[in-house]
This record gives sequence, structure tokens and C-alpha cells, in this order.
Amino acid sequence: MQATYARLREALDENVYIGSVNYISYERDKIPAVNTFWPLIHKRRSFEYERELRPVWSDMANIALAGPAVASGHEYRSAPQQVVWKRFDLFALIENVFVSPDSAPWFLELVKKVLQTYSLNLPVRRSDLAAEPLFY
Repeated sequence: MQATYARLREALDENVYIGSVNYISYERDKIPAVNTFWPLIHKRRSFEYERELRPVWSDMANIALAGPAVASGHEYRSAPQQVVWKRFDLFALIENVFVSPDSAPWFLELVKKVLQTYSLNLPVRRSDLAAEPLFY
């Protein structure tokens, strides 16, 4: 699935934080303890091709938290253990649907038919992840 920041921002409440995921080496890099959201927007470097945006919502004002700790001169609070699911129109986000470059031709057609069955007018494309690079 492919979407854009603008579509994501439009689909979500304004109090939802949207962060670009930082891809790091878990063996060499540390996740900064600057704020509660940072652990949620870090991911293994092997997923870097995803170029992911991650929405996060928190109702910190209404959640009793343990006292703050100080990390690198910044106040840091532990994340609450309760999860609240937020509803939004997922299909309003999608611009393109990609299938694996190794999938059989019938699979591409199947995905198109499933989308049509549910009245989802979305372009379906074969991913070019396995394409050979062009050399000049």
C-alpha cells in the first residue's frame, strides 16, 4: 500500500502525532530517551525501504503517570500501558496497491478483482523491487 503524508494528515485528528520512522541498527544505535514517542518511531534498518510514517495518539493529560525521569536534560515519562484504538478511513489513504515482483500474473488479477468487488477503485501494480538497475 502506498499513501502520502497529506492523505494521512487529512484522515486523522489534528491531535494525532505523525512521525517519520527512524531506521537504526539495533546492535550499534540507541533510541534516544527524549520523549515517550521516540521508541514508537524507531525500527530496524532492514525495513528502511518502507519509508514509513507512523501516527501516534496519546491522551497524556488524562492518564496518571509515574513521576518524570531526566534523560540527557529532557523530561521523560514512561509510556502508559493502556492502548486506545482510533477509527479512521483507511481507504482514503491508499493511492496505490503493490504486489510482490515474484507473484504469479494471476495474483495481480486476483487483487484487482477483490478491490473491484469492494468498490475500491485503486491502481494495482507489480512492485519494481526486483528490477535490474539501468546503467549508462
